[in-house]
Amino acid sequence: MLQNNEVHGIGNTNGIIYFNNVGGTNLITGNTISGDLSGSTKAFGIYFAGNPASGTTSVTKNRLHTLKTSGSSGIAGIRDNMVGGTLNISNNFIGGGFVSTSTSNYFLLELLGAASRNIVHNTLVLNTIAGNPFDAANLYIQEGSTGFQNNIVINNFDDASSNCIYNNLLAPSDLTTNYNDLYAPGTNNSIGFDGVSSYDPLSNWQAAFSPNFPDVNSISAAVTFVNSATDFHLSGGSNGDAQLQGLNSLSSDDIDGDTRLTSPNGPYMGADEASTPLPVQMTGLFAAISGLEVELSWSTQSEVNNYGFEVERKSVSSYGLRVPSSQPETRNPEPGTTWSKVGFVEGFGTSTSPRSYSYHESLPGAGRYAYRLRQIDRDGTSRLTESMEIETAVSLSSSLQTYPNPFNPVTRVRFTVGEQGRARVSVFNIIGERIAVLFDKAVEPATRYEIPFDASLLPSGVYILHLEERSQRQSMKLLLAR
Repeated sequence: MLQNNEVHGIGNTNGIIYFNNVGGTNLITGNTISGDLSGSTKAFGIYFAGNPASGTTSVTKNRLHTLKTSGSSGIAGIRDNMVGGTLNISNNFIGGGFVSTSTSNYFLLELLGAASRNIVHNTLVLNTIAGNPFDAANLYIQEGSTGFQNNIVINNFDDASSNCIYNNLLAPSDLTTNYNDLYAPGTNNSIGFDGVSSYDPLSNWQAAFSPNFPDVNSISAAVTFVNSATDFHLSGGSNGDAQLQGLNSLSSDDIDGDTRLTSPNGPYMGADEASTPLPVQMTGLFAAISGLEVELSWSTQSEVNNYGFEVERKSVSSYGLRVPSSQPETRNPEPGTTWSKVGFVEGFGTSTSPRSYSYHESLPGAGRYAYRLRQIDRDGTSRLTESMEIETAVSLSSSLQTYPNPFNPVTRVRFTVGEQGRARVSVFNIIGERIAVLFDKAVEPATRYEIPFDASLLPSGVYILHLEERSQRQSMKLLLAR
């Protein structure tokens, strides 16, 4: 066991810490390891080698931020070249302050041997170096069956040779990678590389290696740390960022020994279980469509300080059905190509049990529309959901509707026509006398018209609403109930 030490040295050919043919059960935990002394020509923080027939080695809760090399050889935070055994790497901070002028490789995790590995809940930050490495990656794997989950992988080295993951396995499926944050914000670096092709953005990496697709539940999001070189505890907007929720039960605590949260409030990806429980856990956005009526529904597994949801909509394309802009009484304007807020649904605040929500609206016309939600916390912080698209069909038949009915004293009349021409909408009393003409204009098919009927000056009772167009007539009863 190597526990709770502060180790400074030269990360030479055999590493600052070196294990060779070590079987049995081994634990390396709670150490701060720094290759901060000058003179290194090949810098390895922890180096595993040899051919242990069996045994399990766990590397957990360590901090390895500084390694230096000025020679022509490579640099790696952890280098595994074991032929056998099991290696568990969890809850470590690795990277941030590596210094190299080398033209050789620059890796945070370099996995060369045939050991079986589980790599979970690590924070791996590969920052820019002065050198021009042949290859650079947060994770490089050449051999061995390896699981890689719930890790935060930030690649800030904007070089064509630089990748979050370099999968150089003969059988790429030997690497199981999922529920990670893989972030490479530069213009030259990439999410993944297979020895031949680079894959960027994340969606291209997720489509690689069919049928064993990698990282199907992973994200690509910027992360704020206390210090991006020396302290990878989550801070700012990342403390409470729902995007960073990982998979349950891979580790019971974090780098500091703090208990991991569990679904629906956690756990966080990476080595740090941040102090803020993850806020609103959405379970999906769905839509039911009937004509031009849309009912959105969604639910949450839990909520923390949830103020509510703004409903946003934009037009993706249109079949031409519209509400004419010449009518000032129209409630819904013709949709544009940008997102617009169309409604708000109040949240439950703080809740540990599932909650269900819905929102109903009448679309201004047939076509394709996109919806998304903006979830807002009580402190003003907001997050956007993924958008979803719906499609409504054009109806070339006439229709006549009112809402509300019964009413007092105003109702809205909606109608469509089946043919181009002129239409008139009138109101009659019960003995057949016309008492109002609400609309008398040229009309077009595939257009929804909407007009108000204000009966403030009329007595309570039954009235007849009548639509006349070129080839059809429709009537319906209205009940004014004071």
